[in-house]
Amino acid sequence: MMVEQVKIKRGTTYRRLLLIRSGDASAASCRMVLKRAASNAAPGDEAPAAAEFVCVYVTNSDPADLTSPPAFVCTLAASATEDLAVGTYKTDARIEIAGDVIATATETIEVIERVTEDG
Repeated sequence: MMVEQVKIKRGTTYRRLLLIRSGDASAASCRMVLKRAASNAAPGDEAPAAAEFVCVYVTNSDPADLTSPPAFVCTLAASATEDLAVGTYKTDARIEIAGDVIATATETIEVIERVTEDG
């Protein structure tokens, strides 16, 4: 099965929802960064972050469904994507509770040039 990678234009905001499926969600923390992809494999911990997402905890992943699981809404600001070079990146996301990693997420993102420039 072929998985299509996400494409974002430089200078746009990108959001990703990370569900918390186990553990005490109120004690969870999340960190999500974007790293330059050197291959199809996820970049290692030693690879520098090209940009960092701002992760905000929400008690319900679907505001219309109060029984939906808690989550983190991770946002990569437009100002952060503006500074990225065109190319392929991988996300490196981790949700931790009491120092234990309970979830990880990796996604391939292709950053493309904007068609128009401001001004």
